[in-house]
Amino acid sequence: MKRFLARWWGPCLLLLAWQVGVQASGVNQIVMPHPMAVLMDMASNPLVYGRAAAGTLLVAVPGLTAGLAMGACWRCCASFPQSWNIC
Repeated sequence: MKRFLARWWGPCLLLLAWQVGVQASGVNQIVMPHPMAVLMDMASNPLVYGRAAAGTLLVAVPGLTAGLAMGACWRCCASFPQSWNIC
């Protein structure tokens, strides 16, 4: 479980942060079938996507920092001898 969390903590937090940023910006659902449709929609609604990106960064930066720190702690903790029983 520790190995799984250490590996996937960052991407999961980034996905969660994007979701929070999108919800905070007022965009209920973004469905785009093609990358060009995404670019065209971003060009026509820069404020909406800007708010989503800002919300994402506000959640992602501290979240990813905490996730990386926790992953490093788990890796360091796993490197200690099992007899120490500190994990």
